[in-house]
Amino acid sequence: EAPCVDECPVDQHVPLYMNLVRQGRFAEAVAVTRQDNPLPTALGKVCYHPCESTCIRTHPLLRGYGGTTLAPWIASPSLK
Repeated sequence: EAPCVDECPVDQHVPLYMNLVRQGRFAEAVAVTRQDNPLPTALGKVCYHPCESTCIRTHPLLRGYGGTTLAPWIASPSLK
C-alpha cells in the first residue's frame, strides 16, 4: 500500500485512480474514488491533505497534479 493511502482519513486509493486518469479512464477513476469517499468534490476541497506529506511522487512535473487535485476534478459534474 502506498504511504499516501495510509495517511488518508478516508483511505482513498490515490495511486490507483491516478493511474486510471493517466490512461484516460475517467469513469473508472470516479468509481474508485467513490468506493471510499461518497463526496470527493466536497471533501477534496476541505481536506487538509495529510497524504501530501508522505507522497512518494516528488518529481517536479507531478507537483500540483497529485491525488488531492485529481479527486475533486474527476468527480466534477461537468465531466459527466
